[in-house]
Amino acid sequence: MPRPGRGNVLLCLPSYREAEWAVEYLREHVSKPVLRDRSSDSAETDAMLSRFFQDDGIHRVLVTSARGTVTEGVDYRGHRLHCAAAVGVPYANTAAPRMRAVTNAYDRTFADGFETAVQVPAVRKARQAFGRVLRGHDETGVRVLLDRRYLPDAPRSVNGLLGEAERAEFRVSPDMLDLGLAQFWDSNA
Repeated sequence: MPRPGRGNVLLCLPSYREAEWAVEYLREHVSKPVLRDRSSDSAETDAMLSRFFQDDGIHRVLVTSARGTVTEGVDYRGHRLHCAAAVGVPYANTAAPRMRAVTNAYDRTFADGFETAVQVPAVRKARQAFGRVLRGHDETGVRVLLDRRYLPDAPRSVNGLLGEAERAEFRVSPDMLDLGLAQFWDSNA
């Protein structure tokens, strides 16, 4: 099993623009090679994934949008991925005319258009993204939700939209993340 700091990491941000910013930051602050996914054709995505999955003993970080293509339909089986993190809540652009219309329609029908039109699809995208790390019962990995809104008492909390089992996994506060990761990998060695 990988030790802390070992294994490939998938970071899923709300948008490609935010992912681009994160790549610039990470390239200056982490020792692993950092790859950036972006909206591209399938040949470019396949080439980038080949570099990410390359079995050369070097572990990498792949930064993408939680609304992108590598967060669903890509097989991260076995030891291809050891940590997946959804950074932020990947809301669609709520200022777009279409999104405003959909939110208003849900408001009239269900009384909470923001939850139905924006929050539910965003949490589905985050769950899809961090779910990449565990594809089978025999796999071990870390799934991280990085945003206060995943907590139950936060303003605009989306905690209630997570499954009961996912909510039960909330075990480590941000200030204890390093220790929690070390303990996790020690107990799963």
